[in-house]
Amino acid sequence: MASTIHAADHAPAVRSEVSTDWSEALRHCSTLVASGVCGIDQALMPLMRILSAPVAIAATSSPTPSPSVTAYRNAGIPDAVLRVFALRFLRLSTASGEPSRNTVSLCRFAQQRDTFHSDSPSELMLASEKVAIPRMRELIDDGLWSAACQLFHCSVASDVGLAVGIEAYSAGARWVEATKLMELMSPAAWTERELACVLGAMYTTARKDDATKRKYTPKHVSTDEDPLVTEEALWRTALSITQKFVCTRIDVDAYSQHRAAAEAPIFSSSSAISNLFGILGCFRRWQQALTVAAQHVLRESEDDDQHSRAAVVPLNVVGLSQLCFALQSKWSIALAISSKLIERGVVRFEELDAVAMQRMLRCCLSGNRWAEASRMVDAWSSRYHKATGGPLEESGSESSKRAALPPTLHLDQCMKLLQLLGTRSETRHARSSLLQHHLLARATNSDIKSRAINAMVQSARSTHEAHQWSNELETHGLLEENESLVHRVQLCAQENMWRESLRLCGILLHDRCHQGVGSYIPTASLHDWSQYAINSAPAPGPSWEVSVSLFSHMMAAHVPMSDVSFQAVVRRCFSQGASQQANNVFALMMKRGVGRR
Repeated sequence: MASTIHAADHAPAVRSEVSTDWSEALRHCSTLVASGVCGIDQALMPLMRILSAPVAIAATSSPTPSPSVTAYRNAGIPDAVLRVFALRFLRLSTASGEPSRNTVSLCRFAQQRDTFHSDSPSELMLASEKVAIPRMRELIDDGLWSAACQLFHCSVASDVGLAVGIEAYSAGARWVEATKLMELMSPAAWTERELACVLGAMYTTARKDDATKRKYTPKHVSTDEDPLVTEEALWRTALSITQKFVCTRIDVDAYSQHRAAAEAPIFSSSSAISNLFGILGCFRRWQQALTVAAQHVLRESEDDDQHSRAAVVPLNVVGLSQLCFALQSKWSIALAISSKLIERGVVRFEELDAVAMQRMLRCCLSGNRWAEASRMVDAWSSRYHKATGGPLEESGSESSKRAALPPTLHLDQCMKLLQLLGTRSETRHARSSLLQHHLLARATNSDIKSRAINAMVQSARSTHEAHQWSNELETHGLLEENESLVHRVQLCAQENMWRESLRLCGILLHDRCHQGVGSYIPTASLHDWSQYAINSAPAPGPSWEVSVSLFSHMMAAHVPMSDVSFQAVVRRCFSQGASQQANNVFALMMKRGVGRR
């Protein structure tokens, strides 16, 4: 309230000085703003009244000359003084970071007057860019993109100013406005930076809409006025501006006088194309993504002309990750392209980040490509060795190890990957590295530890391997799952380790309830493998009483009896001279039937 009173007190003096001494009026207005007596809008109010009043008179009289020119003439304000006023208050407004409405109007008056006299860039235009653009970049770097957009509308829309405006709107994911500003620029003035900014804003919007698949409707844009609001328009616009950018850059006529520019690469980085792949991936447009990859990623430099070579993108790990994302429904194509780029040396396994690794591993899981999956996991392990100075099992605190590792896969994906790798001896190192990595990254969750290690037990191909993972469970104080014990019974039976097989079977049948996990419900599979272990044991082996005892226990538990178990018991009894027991078992099975309870 106090500042309003002071401004009112000074307003008559300003009005009087404006009509007589312009330099004194300028000094007086600047002093008011600098001393904080009033704001910029209040200080300029008397001057704006003088400039605006004749406009209405001129607008109602004759369409020529223009109202703006009439305003300057009728106001009697010299053009030089008007420019000085505009420049002074433009700097004050820009420095304050709060562009005023009266400053904008004053700059427009001065700019239109300069344009009336000459078509060349005005002093105001140059000063506006010199003052406003650095400030806009500072606001963008500080995350104040909205303030940068407000300041953009106070400056003159040259190509340089439009470029910074594109950056400001892109920082706020306002792709519609950024696209409009880009269309205002001459295509020849487009740079890779503006293209990457616009595509980045589109990708941010596409990621938000990927889950809902609904139309993107900005609050400040009406769908009746602007067609660029549907998701289809988004990815089509992204493809259109990218193609237009490339076509403009490889136009021979445009660079006929600059041969070096014509032979220079169009893309110096993969930022723009990476964002384009991300947009197409969000909308499941794998055909368009494959076309873009064929044009800008997979070209053979020795077979193409100079313009085709210039359009090749130096793809990095982020671009490869986005390409895999765009081709997620076509895993075979994604893996083929990735392998080709890695073979060329464009991207190395050691350079893959966590996101790229995860997306490529998903492709491997979809196609059961265990060799590629093993190579990627080994690359992870190699990176870990370089980061920590040793393998996963050696020295180093868990916190430092976890910090050196990228985020893990989802638990279900990790289990599938372990099962995929666990079927081959060549992947032993990769499986161990993957599990250790998963345990370190999820060290606080004992349930995930238990599930991961038990999965390794159940995918083991030998008793030695299964025993190692079982010891790992014991080391971490975790319980071995019933399915893991059943799998170990099977492995022991296959390797003629009948004592260990029967011991594990006894744990399942008798000791589970004492471990706080409740009783185990036996299955026909467990009975089959246990009887197989007894019957295939080398001499002297277990007695027929052991086989009959196990058979009786399973019958009492109402376990369905298979022909495998029945034949094994009968064969064991006959082999050791217990023919009467064999006949009793045979009669019982004839009465109850095989495969019935």
